[in-house]
Amino acid sequence: MQRKRGTNHADWYFFTCITKNRLGVDKCTGMYVREEDVLRAIYYQLKLHVKEHFISDSQYQQELLHLNNGINQSDSQYQEIFRNAIHHYEMFVDGKISKDEFRAVQDAANEKKAIWNDILTSKTAYEKQYHVFRKLLKASYKEIALSEIIDCIDEITICQNKNITVKWAIAQ
Repeated sequence: MQRKRGTNHADWYFFTCITKNRLGVDKCTGMYVREEDVLRAIYYQLKLHVKEHFISDSQYQQELLHLNNGINQSDSQYQEIFRNAIHHYEMFVDGKISKDEFRAVQDAANEKKAIWNDILTSKTAYEKQYHVFRKLLKASYKEIALSEIIDCIDEITICQNKNITVKWAIAQ
């Protein structure tokens, strides 16, 4: 699509398909759509998207509390098993236990650390997703410009009947 200005230096713009010029008339009808219609469709579909995936502030705080509790619990378990691994290492150095017994305790400590990292990663991803959602919410109420959320739009499709569909580039 190519953005063009209305005739006689009008104050409105439209998008026209330029495929017709490159691939021939049989590939594209050369249709056009006004820019204001595209923007209206984006805002409308944005409101639908926000409504479908709405996260209230209390839900966000509750989920953060849940994730923080999981992080704290996982951290305390990891600290306990880490101390146990150090104790087993000392026993291994003194020759009281075999290398396989020490490796088993060390593997358990590594598993707990991996669980802790996974929870921390999911918390970070959730916070990022919530901040994107808040940005989209502000844009749907036109508190911020559409240019602020342009990176959240993956694709805009305009059909011949001028139905406009927006595909969002947001992880759910």
